[in-house]
Amino acid sequence: MLRRIEYMNESIKTINYLGKEHGNFNQEWLAHHKASEWWYATGLLNDENNNLYSYQIVLIKTAFGNLEPWSTQLALTDFTNNKHYFFEKAQKDGEGYSVGDNFAKRDDLLSIEKSNDGFIINAEADNFSISLQTEFGKGAFWHADNGYLVMGKPELGSTTYYSYPSMPTTGKLILDDKTIQIKGNSWFDKQGGEFQSLNPLSQWEWFSLRFKDNEQVMLFSFPQDDYQDGTYITDHSQRLNKYTITPKKIIEVDGIKFSSGWDIDLPGIKDEHYTLEPIMAGQRNGAYYEQVSRIFDSSNNHVGDCVVELLPGARTPDFKSDWGKR
Repeated sequence: MLRRIEYMNESIKTINYLGKEHGNFNQEWLAHHKASEWWYATGLLNDENNNLYSYQIVLIKTAFGNLEPWSTQLALTDFTNNKHYFFEKAQKDGEGYSVGDNFAKRDDLLSIEKSNDGFIINAEADNFSISLQTEFGKGAFWHADNGYLVMGKPELGSTTYYSYPSMPTTGKLILDDKTIQIKGNSWFDKQGGEFQSLNPLSQWEWFSLRFKDNEQVMLFSFPQDDYQDGTYITDHSQRLNKYTITPKKIIEVDGIKFSSGWDIDLPGIKDEHYTLEPIMAGQRNGAYYEQVSRIFDSSNNHVGDCVVELLPGARTPDFKSDWGKR
């Protein structure tokens, strides 16, 4: 069943959340009534001098009963100059947002549009702007149980989750009044459902391993629940439930604990053992803690890169969200 929620002059097209009985990729693009969800892209891009940048753009809807606050988050890291930029605008309703069959937008801050060939992304933050054109690459893949992911424990809820994990990307970045031509690869997630988003037990650590051979591994783990799920993607997908993530250390940022640096064991998958080493110190992007990392195999060869996103409740059991103060 479709619903349409009107916010001022903008509209958000929604469907009901159906869990395991979800629709196809296009249907699940839409917002879900009384669900928490996000349209989320990260990418690793180089300029003409091979300087490395990473970006994160995300539209987030969080459901609290009949309330559905939204936020827009935009982040950029300039690894050559060791600089990180983050912009967020959060509000208690969906005014200024619109979601349709082929787009998700927040006024002039962020636009994600699907074309016949890929995504067109335009983001405008205080300190930077970015305009990107992606291809769909190898296409979209469901994660976990054919797109159905339990959020730690069944009683905490679930989400529907798919990705476009390998999208060739070109575009331009405007930073410090300079226009920079960039190209590389992006990963797009659409995920959402009915779950206890503020319960620390439902907060996760997410690893998107992007290998140079154009294979990918997505790992979604809940350290407090000792539950994990994941996907190995070649030209098809394979569910991963048996793997081990061992943090090299636990750090503390703003009184919140996060893991940092990891040994990952993937029995029966590729070279099975990998080490992730953050390129630079991590950054707090609103609710997320981001660490872009190099992937090394057991022979210490650099075989890919990984964007790691960590939620505060994953390692801090008594974490309390500040959403009510926004």
